[in-house]
Amino acid sequence: MAGRVLRRIVSTAAAAVMPAAVIAGPASAQYADVQVVQLAAGYGHTCGVGSDSRTFCWGRGAEGQLGNDRTTYRSAPVAVTAPAGVSFTQLTAGQSYTCGVGSDTRTYCWGSNDSGQLGDGGTANRSVPAAVDTPAGVGLTQLTSGDRHTCGLGSDSRTYCWGLGTDGQLGDGGTANRSAPVAVSTPAGVRLTQLDARNSHTCGMGSDSTVYCWGYNGNGQLGDGSFTNRSTPVPVNTPPGVSFTQFAVGGYHTCGLGSDTKAYCWGLGETGQAGNGGTANRSSMAAVTTPSGVSFTQLTAGSNHTCALGSDTRIYCWGYNRYGQVGDGSATDRLIPVPVDTPPGVSLTRLAHGWHHTCGLGSDTRTYCWGLNETSQLGDGGTTDRSTPMAVSPFPSPTGLQPPSGVTAMAGDQQMTVYWTAPSDLGDGTLTGYTATTSPGGQSCTTTATMCTITGLTNGTSYTVAVVAGTTTGPSAASNPSAPQTPAPPPVGPQSPTGVTVTDGQQITVSWTAPSDLGDGTLTGYTATTWPGGQSCTTTATTCTIGGLTNGAAYRITVTAATTSGTSTIVNHYAGPPSRI
Repeated sequence: MAGRVLRRIVSTAAAAVMPAAVIAGPASAQYADVQVVQLAAGYGHTCGVGSDSRTFCWGRGAEGQLGNDRTTYRSAPVAVTAPAGVSFTQLTAGQSYTCGVGSDTRTYCWGSNDSGQLGDGGTANRSVPAAVDTPAGVGLTQLTSGDRHTCGLGSDSRTYCWGLGTDGQLGDGGTANRSAPVAVSTPAGVRLTQLDARNSHTCGMGSDSTVYCWGYNGNGQLGDGSFTNRSTPVPVNTPPGVSFTQFAVGGYHTCGLGSDTKAYCWGLGETGQAGNGGTANRSSMAAVTTPSGVSFTQLTAGSNHTCALGSDTRIYCWGYNRYGQVGDGSATDRLIPVPVDTPPGVSLTRLAHGWHHTCGLGSDTRTYCWGLNETSQLGDGGTTDRSTPMAVSPFPSPTGLQPPSGVTAMAGDQQMTVYWTAPSDLGDGTLTGYTATTSPGGQSCTTTATMCTITGLTNGTSYTVAVVAGTTTGPSAASNPSAPQTPAPPPVGPQSPTGVTVTDGQQITVSWTAPSDLGDGTLTGYTATTWPGGQSCTTTATTCTIGGLTNGAAYRITVTAATTSGTSTIVNHYAGPPSRI
């Protein structure tokens, strides 16, 4: 290999030394209901957000880029140690670091920080997420990362970048490194709405439908017809009458989807990453040679290869293929798009590119990666390069002390009765009890059962309740809160049945005492209902049997009385231990 590709490999060789052993993840751990919903790939690591809002990373960890408070490599996903109460909604990965937008609207970064790319005002590496020092009152929405610089769209309609600035990639008009976000000098009246970055250049979609690029331009990747670096955004020279709907930034090349349904690439072309059948560098764009009858709907680019989602639902890749990152089963560079050899019956969406590896979300709910695997960035449990997509090891189940779940509250007169399900894992401790607490107000009740009643509440005020489990090794995190409930005085009219009892068996037989007052009506019947599940029986007597239940499950039962003037509220209920059939 010559030119930029060879220099790129040499420049990272010292940073890619493997430790004596790679720590493998659990061999068969699986969290059955979790699907990966978003991916981000760096040089030697990959990260994903799960459908349960947890974030995992795998691969190289020497600089802390996995976010698990360690600096070891991992060959299977490990959980990121997110700040308490924070989940990540969008990720981006640089060469040896990761950033994410938090559910608290703050931006966090972790990993290598030698050029200030974490944006926390310093240059020390971080092995757990640290908050970015954004301007006061500004939140960042979409993030993107190059080698050692990061950019984001601000809630104030401005674009901010930070980190390495030596080639002008921060877009602030200078070439200094920045350890905290600085505003990009966008053209007057233009707001950027989409960003992408790689290595040392950045591009953005303008509100005027023009694509702007800035930073390193030694191979023409800025698309302005020159080979001159730019420290502020310059417009890309598109073909006459063509605007771009989406673009992707590679290591030293850039590609875009045109309004004429064609794909275009420009910049470095020596390994075929421009997809036009040649290997020449270009400072102006050339159309990609797409397969007959196929148009591209999504683009993504690695250091020296490019991939696209086709209108036929297939994935196509082209360019540098030494490590199998094109995914066609070979190690031969491809000068035009070739289809990725996906598993039978699986289509891929939501692509993410590392420097020399590619990942995608499968239609079978699995995540697949292929290409370079020397630091376990493919997440398949090993370090062997793969020339076709391989499934990433499943995200592991939560471990250690977990909070209670399924919290439900029932409001009464100045009180709420709360029910929940015990934690799925108590860690290394044993249960000492539970505390259920309202918000607002902080009123609480404690118990060793899985229900209790909180008193002293204000009628007419809406409350939610969260539950904490206490153990011999400490308390759990708070559960997700219950749905809001509002205490109220007993209604004028029928009162609730009292003295509810149950008899266990293959079904539940419920008995109760008739209401002390039916108000202005006459009795029409009773309904006894289980929680959870909502199975019920109705009768005009004071006993009935509820069938259709699940063996081994625990249930609680409430009974309401219906009259010609209305229905009683759920005030009295079976309050003993759960009935288990």
